[in-house]
Amino acid sequence: MRTHIQVISAVALVLVAGWVTYFLVFDRGRPLVVQVEAVSGEVDRSGGPGGMTPAQAGDILLQRERLVVGQGGSALLGLGEDTQLRLDPGSVIEVVEVDRAGVRIELEDGRIEARVRPSGPALAIGAAGRTLRAQDADFTVGVDEDAVVVEVGQGAVSLEDPARPEGARSLIAGQRASATAGDLPFVEAADADLLLDVAWPGGERDARAASLTLTGRSAPGARIQVTGGSEPRSGRADGAGDFRITLPLSQGENELLVEAFDALGRRVSVQGQVARDSEAPAARAVQISWEN
Repeated sequence: MRTHIQVISAVALVLVAGWVTYFLVFDRGRPLVVQVEAVSGEVDRSGGPGGMTPAQAGDILLQRERLVVGQGGSALLGLGEDTQLRLDPGSVIEVVEVDRAGVRIELEDGRIEARVRPSGPALAIGAAGRTLRAQDADFTVGVDEDAVVVEVGQGAVSLEDPARPEGARSLIAGQRASATAGDLPFVEAADADLLLDVAWPGGERDARAASLTLTGRSAPGARIQVTGGSEPRSGRADGAGDFRITLPLSQGENELLVEAFDALGRRVSVQGQVARDSEAPAARAVQISWEN
């Protein structure tokens, strides 16, 4: 009897050890990888000896590999069973790390539409110096140079800034955060329109001036473009949302168009007229109309 008990105990230990080893190695039968599930248009991957090569459905992206999506393309990545990342046109990512703790991806430019579920790995996305973390959420993140915008549709996302720990934010469904490098994020409702408030000059402006300085407010990091003068000019709203752009004026009426764009692709514009008369003592800005 004692021998039988010892045999049964030994068999049980072997079975338990085998199950634990199988679980750790295969993670319930499916290794953790970043896989290209679908591509459309021009999508290239890097990291191999041949440099950039066209990406195809079924490709496995290894650590330090990059995926570059052309302006007319898109790509769908799978991370485990239920977690997916859709890369919009013009997006560039790098797979930074894939391990048991989860997946870390760096979004260098463009937009990612993410669906993260608890059945898959924890996801971290580096974006313009910040880190987004999610385990159960639907969200979109966009990067434009040092500006980042995050919009949460479901669940919760943590937005962290290693340079300013006090600036960490937990975003919930229905919230959007905009930020530039080194500044605290601005959080608003996700359904709020992109702000563009231009301080048009009044009648005290010198009509003979060859240039005009426009000031105003938009979302932090929004790209501002002004056309209609003698030359177009562009700039960016700072971390507080303020912008200041100086542009040259043509003689006569200048039909100015001011446009704001954010990293999620939202756009808003406003128009105004400014006259320049090099021989007159004064001029004014009139006729302002909004165009969403």
